[in-house]
Amino acid sequence: MLKKFLSMLLPKKILLVDACGVSDKVFLTFDDGPHTNITPQLLDLLDQFDISAVFFCIGSNLEEHYALAKELVKRGHTIGNHSYFHQQFSKQSLVAQISEIKKANKLIADISPQQSVIPFRAPQGRWTPLLMLWLIYSRIPAVHWSVDSLDSRALPADEIEEHLLSRVQGGDVVLLHDDNKLCCDVLETLLPKWQAQGFEFGNLISLWK
Repeated sequence: MLKKFLSMLLPKKILLVDACGVSDKVFLTFDDGPHTNITPQLLDLLDQFDISAVFFCIGSNLEEHYALAKELVKRGHTIGNHSYFHQQFSKQSLVAQISEIKKANKLIADISPQQSVIPFRAPQGRWTPLLMLWLIYSRIPAVHWSVDSLDSRALPADEIEEHLLSRVQGGDVVLLHDDNKLCCDVLETLLPKWQAQGFEFGNLISLWK
């Protein structure tokens, strides 16, 4: 409810839920990586379809898989901030939340120094008014999503594919996770179908330029 209320009040450059009215492209976003067993497969798949995406990475994973994070950037993707430890932000103090965001941002700036904007997505998509105020003050764009793929629920791949085919439209920001091979299984069959339907894919970073 808070997300819907805030998205009605705030411009998309401050809180982005979808890009409707700004772009007709579909924007793929991946949370919780990078992971050595999954992310490389996903990068190869996205290369096949010439798709650039935003990976909302957990800071501790970036630090552990630094070379893979650099490869992600080299392949033309954008790193977003998904906190450092991926703990439930709504149960932490604002000071603790800010500390995690700053620590992850510093790491991302080192991995991708040419990246002018580092968007932030709260763990589990849980936003608080105080956190939003601090993000606005710090000029850090907040990104939610308009379509949840449901891949975190470990549903059968064909069920997730059907769910996405029936819901995704131009301008949507799609939430997926690259900590589970399910995202690769789904996209391998779904991407050609989307392209056959005429969908084009964009990188959210273009909306802040």
